[in-house]
Amino acid sequence: MRTLLLLGLVLTLAPAPAGALSGPLYGLGPSGEIYEVDPGDASTTLLGTVAGVTASSALVWDPVTASLWFADHVGGGVQIKAVDLGSFSASTVVTLDAGFVDSNLRDLAILPTGQVFGFGWTPGSGTRHELFEIDRATGVSVSRLTNLPGGLAALDGNTLLYQGGDGLINVPSFVGGVAPGYGGDFTNRGTQMTYAADEDATYFLENCNLDFLCPGQPLYRVDRAARVYARIGPPDALLRGIAIGVPEPGAAALALFALAATGHSARRRP
Repeated sequence: MRTLLLLGLVLTLAPAPAGALSGPLYGLGPSGEIYEVDPGDASTTLLGTVAGVTASSALVWDPVTASLWFADHVGGGVQIKAVDLGSFSASTVVTLDAGFVDSNLRDLAILPTGQVFGFGWTPGSGTRHELFEIDRATGVSVSRLTNLPGGLAALDGNTLLYQGGDGLINVPSFVGGVAPGYGGDFTNRGTQMTYAADEDATYFLENCNLDFLCPGQPLYRVDRAARVYARIGPPDALLRGIAIGVPEPGAAALALFALAATGHSARRRP
């Protein structure tokens, strides 16, 4: 039985094979639609639609609560909501303060530490493409950097990605830079990004316009080790956000755990 338990742990906790995502690639529609996106051909499968959404954008996986978050633009303000993937209901996590009222919050990123960042702009300031640090408890947002050409993704505990994956932001110092050696001119193309930590790759949607409408805009994969971009293709649904989630334990692992637990209980009977 001890062997079964160890095998169950291996199946559940072992990293995904090279070239495989750590979890599903999710997509977000403009009205709360949640899709699963095939990273091989960018095709989409509708999983469900969150009710009561006004205008959604900026999908992200929150590693603290292990749930999908997105922005809902309600009455001129922005609410960050968490999705229950079982019922496709949403609860408001935090409402952004009045200093951050954007016609569309372009993107969100959450570091493993739980720090939340948004990509958008302050209305009337004349400055677009701003990086904001957002207090996940109060919604207070502070502008950290401006004029960033691209979306956001969390790389590790202190690094954010932007501009298709070759832009790097050091979070403690909030100094931006660009990693050298990437092939192709993708300046200002990556407006949504999500980082796949198990394969050192970034996925992003190309060139959404200022109203954040992305019909037919292709999905790209950035191999950050090889420094190359690969065009996957256009999704068959309008997407306003993408994120990589964390899968539940596989059925085989759960079955082995159940079998091991049953055997363990049987051995303890008098």
